[in-house]
Amino acid sequence: MAQTFLPASDHQPRLKGYLDRLGTAVPASLLLEGGREPERRALALYWAARLNCLQAEAPCRHCPTCQQIAEEIFRDLIVLDGRQESIRIDPVRTMRRELASRPEYGGTRVILIHEAQSLTQEAANALLKSLEEPPPGNAFVLTAPQRQWILPTLVSRSWVLTLNWHADTAEEAPELEQWVERLLAFWVRSQGLFEHTGRKGSLDRLTVEAVIARCQRELLAAMTQSAQPEAKMASLFRERIAPATFPVLDQTLHKAQEALQHNVNPALVLDWLALQFWRATRRGPE
Repeated sequence: MAQTFLPASDHQPRLKGYLDRLGTAVPASLLLEGGREPERRALALYWAARLNCLQAEAPCRHCPTCQQIAEEIFRDLIVLDGRQESIRIDPVRTMRRELASRPEYGGTRVILIHEAQSLTQEAANALLKSLEEPPPGNAFVLTAPQRQWILPTLVSRSWVLTLNWHADTAEEAPELEQWVERLLAFWVRSQGLFEHTGRKGSLDRLTVEAVIARCQRELLAAMTQSAQPEAKMASLFRERIAPATFPVLDQTLHKAQEALQHNVNPALVLDWLALQFWRATRRGPE
């Protein structure tokens, strides 16, 4: 079977080393933030295999346990997936009932809350109760683009590891790159966006979240002047936006994420976000 947990092209060897060492002193809850969504998921599954593989150098990636975790069919792995829609209270309640029983294989039951920013307020509060007093034999792992996107009390009860953000965008999804190019065209030429966002079903929440995360990375690079020459968005921010406006735009990105969490139409969120940045580019760098 292909090595699913941490592909050879992955850029997170530092995080892998941390997870290997944490396997000897397992935190009740682990939060993986930053990086890209597939990397967060890959590392979360790697963590599940680290805690359950019975081989001498776990995870071996080849035994039945590792293979079942890679396919997400391992009986002691619970996955609540927020990539496509909100994680509501009912699946969290179901998960909490399962925690009362011992792990089936005698290892550690791992509960993966993937893209935890998708938890509704009610679901997040219910999850918090489990994190406060997790039954023995259970370990939570949450993933999110940034810790600020989830309930602060969930963050405070988790061991946080931050994945690297990459200047190289070659591995980004082609669809994301298309939307980034449309945003850039709109900010420069005031056209090329609304005819795409206006198409029914053209955008889902996951894509807009990826756009928001990309904007945050590029805005940070512009603020710290750490962008690579080929980072067109960060360069545009530096050339056209006053540095004093950067914190305001950072808050704009957070508001856009909050709107998605409240199930606002993703296309409307992207339109609003694009307009806020467009206005900032028209004021000039001062």
